Amino acid sequence: MKQMQNAFRNWPRVQCLALGLAILALIAGCAGPAIDPQRDNEALEIPGFLISPAMALMTNTDGFTARVEVQTPSSLGIKTQTGRVFGRGSRLLFLPDYRKSAFSKQRAAEKTSFVWDVAESKGYVFNEALQGYAPYSISARVTSLKVTDVESVFNEFDGHRCHRGEASIGISEGPEALFTIWRATDLKALPLQIKAANGQCVINFSKISFERIGASLFNPPEGFTRHASPEMMQGTLLERQISAKKKRYESGDSDIENTSDQSHKTPK
Repeated sequence: MKQMQNAFRNWPRVQCLALGLAILALIAGCAGPAIDPQRDNEALEIPGFLISPAMALMTNTDGFTARVEVQTPSSLGIKTQTGRVFGRGSRLLFLPDYRKSAFSKQRAAEKTSFVWDVAESKGYVFNEALQGYAPYSISARVTSLKVTDVESVFNEFDGHRCHRGEASIGISEGPEALFTIWRATDLKALPLQIKAANGQCVINFSKISFERIGASLFNPPEGFTRHASPEMMQGTLLERQISAKKKRYESGDSDIENTSDQSHKTPK
C-alpha cells in the first residue's frame, strides 16, 4: 500500500474489489446486483481523500454533518466524487453518492460506507448486503498539525465568509503535507475548502451542520459478521451472487426476459 506522501497526489489506496451495500438486493433472493469488475474495482476503493492527512482538519468536534465534493485529476480529466460526511472527534463516516441508471441493474458496488479514525489510522468498510464489515488500516499516521492564517484574505464559500489559511500536517512516513484552506468564521473555523499545495486535488464541503453524533454510528452494527479484510468480504459477496444466479439458471428462470423475439415479429 502506498504511503501518505505528496498529500493528495499519492494518497494511499486500498483495493476492495467489488464491495457493496446493495441493500436488500441479495437478501431478496434471485439474482443479486450486477457485477462489473472493471467499474466496481474503481468505485470500491477506500476513498483516497478519507485516509489522507487533510482529514485531520475536520476532527475535534462533538459532531457535524456535511456534503463533500472531491475533485482529483484522472486520465479522462477531472474526476469528481460526492457524498455525505459525518464526524465526531477523530472519527469520520463517509456515505458516497452513486450514479443511478434506469437502464441497468443495481451494481454490487453501490452504497458501500466507510469509517475512518484519523488518530488511529484505521477504519471499517460496512456491507449491508452481506450484513458484514471488514477492517482496514495504513501504517502512516498524522503526527502534527499547524495552521497559519493569511491576514486580511477572505473569500465566500457556500454563503459563508471564509478566512484563508495555510496548513502543514506532519506525517510519520514521508514529508509534511501542505494545504491551502478556507475556514468559515461562523462554522467553528471548519474548512469549506481544502486544496493541496500542488493544486492537484480539491475538497469542498457544504451544508455543514453541527449536531451531536452518537459513537455507535462509527462502530460495526450489531449482528454484522466480521471479515478479515475487505478482499475477503468481497469474495464472500461474489460467492453468494454466483450461487444465487446458479439457482435461477437451474430453475429455468433466465436473468433476462425473453422479449426480444416478440418485439421484432412482424404483425400478421
